[in-house]
Parts: sequence; C-alpha cells; structure tokens
Amino acid sequence: MSSLVKKMIKQAKAGKSMGPAPGGFELEAPELIDHGSFDSFYKSLKMQEESIVPLDADKVKLQRIDVRGTVEGTDYRLSQAAFGDLCNFAKMPASFLKRLCCHDESLALDVVSSCLASTFYRGPKKVLVIDSRNNRIEGIVGHDTYKPMSNAEVVDYAMSASPENEFAQGWTCGPQMRLAAVNDLAPVQPQKGDIVRVGMSVQSAINGDHSVRIASYNERLSCTNGMTRRDEEGYRMVPHLGDVKINVGQAVVQCAAASQQFIPMMSFAAQRHLGPEDIEQVIAFVSNTRHGGNETIKRRVIALAQNEAMTEGRENFDLTLWNFVNGCTACAHEAKSIHRKVEIENLGFKLLSAFQPAEAN
Repeated sequence: MSSLVKKMIKQAKAGKSMGPAPGGFELEAPELIDHGSFDSFYKSLKMQEESIVPLDADKVKLQRIDVRGTVEGTDYRLSQAAFGDLCNFAKMPASFLKRLCCHDESLALDVVSSCLASTFYRGPKKVLVIDSRNNRIEGIVGHDTYKPMSNAEVVDYAMSASPENEFAQGWTCGPQMRLAAVNDLAPVQPQKGDIVRVGMSVQSAINGDHSVRIASYNERLSCTNGMTRRDEEGYRMVPHLGDVKINVGQAVVQCAAASQQFIPMMSFAAQRHLGPEDIEQVIAFVSNTRHGGNETIKRRVIALAQNEAMTEGRENFDLTLWNFVNGCTACAHEAKSIHRKVEIENLGFKLLSAFQPAEAN
C-alpha cells in the first residue's frame, strides 16, 4: 500500500481531510430539465422508453475505466450514479476513490481495476442500464431484481388512477422523472387572492432497483411553489415488483386524497403572525440539517419571507408562518436535482406541520 493511501486512510479515520486538489474523476451527471407542458414531458419519457437498453455486464467485461468513466474498449461511459453502483458492487468506497483520484489518478484507477477483477463479477449477475442515445451507463443493477416499469408507464397509470388531477409540472433528470398533478376544479385560498391547488407527486427511475414514490402535493398558482408531504399518511413507496401497476394506482388515489389535509393547515399558517421568539424557532427549524435545511436555505428563506410580507402590504418584520413556508418551497426552485427539490419542498411541509396548534397534530 502506498504512503499516500496510508496517509489518506489515517486522516479519514481521524475525521480529517487532505483538502482540495486538482484533477479527479469527471463523471457525467444528467441535466435537470423542467418541462413546461405535458406533451414535452411525456414525449421525453417515451423517447427514453425506446432508448433504454439493459445489457448483461458479462457481455461488456468491465475491466478498466478512465477518469471520465469511459469503459476501456467500448463507447460506454459511466454516469455519476452508475459509478456509485459500480463501487457498491465492487465493494469500493466511492468517496475515498474520488479523493484519491484528486491526488493520484493512476493509483485510483489501478484500485478500481483491481476491485473489478477480484470482486465485481462474484455473486449474482449484473445488468448495465444503458441509454443508447448517448451510450451513457445510467446504472448497474442486479440481473434478478431489475424489473422496472418505464417512466412513461408510471405516468400513464398515475394519471389514469386520478382523473380529476391534471398535469401541473414535470421534470426529468437522466433516468429519473417526477410528475406533479393537481386538481384544477377545486382550488383553495389560504388567504384572499392566494390560490393553491392540491394533488399528488410521483417519482420514478429506470436506473436501479427503485420504487415508485407517491406523495401528497400542493402548488401555489402565483409562483408554482410546490410542497411535498413525506410522512406516514401522505407518502407511499411501491417496489417494481408483483402487482406494481395496481399498487401505483391505489397509492396515487390515497395520496391525492390525503392532500386535502393541507387545507386547514395552510389556512392556519396564513393567519398565524409570528412574534420574535416564534421567528427564532422557525429560523432554527429551517437551518437544521435533520429537517433538510441548512444555513444557506435559512438566509434565503428569511429574505423570501420578508419580501412576501412586504408584497402583502406589511412591514418586513410582520411575518406569518405562511410567509416562511412559502420561503422554503420557493428555495426548491433553485435545486439542481429531483431528490434535492423534493427534500426542500418537504422541509416546507415539515415547517407547516411543526407549528400547527397542538390539537391539530
């Protein structure tokens, strides 16, 4: 073992970092695309459905990759997610390898090759999930456990199970997709002029042994801020196994119905003016990483809440709980991934729920 590797292991155990260094892996991450119409969203999913090719890993012989994730002897290139899968199956610590590659690319690639040769092909067979449009390996999965619905199929079943809900927003990010649908026939107003529609959010992906994730959802008409509920009552996970299509339909109906519980909570929040101590508690809540927040989000939420209060004709210190909730959900627009977008939207729900009157919880 080289002195560099020994030093890195020693510092990692001590909780220290060797600091930044140039170079390292340059793995491709798919772009988050916000689709403005259902036609654009669905067309993208159908093109994906036609382009995804599952390929037995035995037929490719993963032996060596370069720092861009290109598989030696092929035109295939690993995405960031697929590199994580590769590390998992080959029992390589991904974060360690990325740090090592910043300091010694050749050594890091040798470690990868050694682990591929000794570990990757042991045990159950693997499948490479390849997007033939760009030859990007989107994920590496178990041969016997990879039985996904396509993202287009998930959308078909979700929309047909809840016909009163109409497309609101749609996002794609490589192999991942997210759909938000709301009931346009029954909007609600937490306060005069502020129209909110409720419905459901659906996430799915075709690059791993994933589940379809359905959650209660609401969205403000004025700014398309979305809020996602991920608790026991408003959230379901449906594995890509068995009666998955039936189960997706049932989960969509359940979560869309549970979204009605948003209505009294939002009305209370719009009328709940916060004193200095309340504001301190709210700020501490949104900066807490356990809730999905951080210091950056805290600063953005404060500014957004103050701007909204002034827009509503009040001083920037006369804030309601609803102003802060909407500050959280507005931050989700800035997220660079579907996962982070949902996480921040859920922070808005957690804040809305945490400061309800005791008898409401």
